[in-house]
Amino acid sequence: MKHFGVGDICMGALYLASKLEECPLRMRDIINVYDLLLQRATYTLDKSASKPFKYAPMSYFGNTFYDLKDALVVAEMQILKRLGFNVHVVLPYGTLVNYLRVLGLTSREDACSRAWGYLNDALQTPVYALYQIPAIVCAAILLTRRMTPIDRKLKFNTKNVSKRRLALFPVFRLE
Repeated sequence: MKHFGVGDICMGALYLASKLEECPLRMRDIINVYDLLLQRATYTLDKSASKPFKYAPMSYFGNTFYDLKDALVVAEMQILKRLGFNVHVVLPYGTLVNYLRVLGLTSREDACSRAWGYLNDALQTPVYALYQIPAIVCAAILLTRRMTPIDRKLKFNTKNVSKRRLALFPVFRLE
């Protein structure tokens, strides 16, 4: 990481952090703010400047924009690489189908569609970045069980789970 500029890495970190929010920032917006900060820093360091600072926006078709865009993408990839992020996407739907089969709930269309809907709704939150897929699928099935009239023979073994994580990571067993 020492081969990359602090500003570029900061720009990449800000872009990555914004991806976890509901409305991620556009790359162009981050580059515009970064360009403004660069111009302001250059103006401040120039002792001979007697006029007040005036921002001159860059052209989106100029080399400066594309250079900053490349620096942002490289910084993002370097951060992901250094932190050991797995950028391979694993969707939870296959796991959900397997769990529903094991629990014998595939014949219940209302339960299947509700659990599927919970997984879709969870895509709008950062839960996929915070928890493992099996935990999210178990939470969706738990919510489905609470919201639909499912046979109460489906029990949850919660002996090894703390109360704090109980709603997110139930361990299923059939009695």
